[in-house]
Amino acid sequence: MSRKIEYSNTLEKKLRKYKGNHPVIEGFKKKAKELEKFQDPSKYGKLLHGSWKGFQEEHITSAVIFIFRWLPEHNLIQFIDLDDHKNLYGRDNKV
Repeated sequence: MSRKIEYSNTLEKKLRKYKGNHPVIEGFKKKAKELEKFQDPSKYGKLLHGSWKGFQEEHITSAVIFIFRWLPEHNLIQFIDLDDHKNLYGRDNKV
């Protein structure tokens, strides 16, 4: 059974923002495909805490990450956001 995939409006806007940045767009596509095929998405990337508890992140470049959530009860991966680390978490990089 294939996984369901959802893209948030926020993520779709960010993809448009980065459309001219080839490493970010291609990196996201590659990582998204890896995640879709990954045996256990709960083990992919880094688990987040604080206000992002229940979500995970994965780096696309050294500064740009995407945030996603795996909902196994629905066999669903939700792609939530994508941006520079400091824009997502603030200047002090605390989650």
